[in-house]
Amino acid sequence: MKTNSLIYLTQEERLPWSEDSFRMLYKRYYKALTMYALNLIEDMTIAEDLVQDVFFTILEKEVTFINEKTLHVYLYTSVHHRALNYNKHREVEIRHIKILSENDFDIEEDEIYAREDIYRQLFEAIDQLPVRQREVFISAMEGKKNREIAEALGISIFTVKVQKQKALKSLRKKLSDKQWLLLMNFMMVMG
Repeated sequence: MKTNSLIYLTQEERLPWSEDSFRMLYKRYYKALTMYALNLIEDMTIAEDLVQDVFFTILEKEVTFINEKTLHVYLYTSVHHRALNYNKHREVEIRHIKILSENDFDIEEDEIYAREDIYRQLFEAIDQLPVRQREVFISAMEGKKNREIAEALGISIFTVKVQKQKALKSLRKKLSDKQWLLLMNFMMVMG
């Protein structure tokens, strides 16, 4: 027995989300969840991305809820966990960059040729990425936000994030510590 178009009382009544019910859910919770995430992250673009990820998961996995309270708890808990994971990941990145930069990776004037070689190797590694990863990654390096990249390439924001993560993982395996440090510093300045 349905209580409304969003929530089902029994497992037997689990039905795929209709477009109307999903829109209602999104309209009802998106702004509040984004503001909640913003309090945890302090970056509106990231907060919006986290909330969109939660909605994408609900739609993709066809998650249904027993009642309004379980829906509410699921949404806020999911956003909270994604924000915590983002903050932990960011702290690790910053710590890693700090450690690398403290390990005498400053490039002196007499090392100009070595610096040029590092950049050349860095961009060769980027050029070896699969086409979609390379497009997404270069767009991100140009300072474009996930939404802008998605619109420009005609793909979803989720696909942009996945391709960006795959590119970073691949590059981390290929690059030296100096190259990785340069790339991370560049991404922090642009991001």
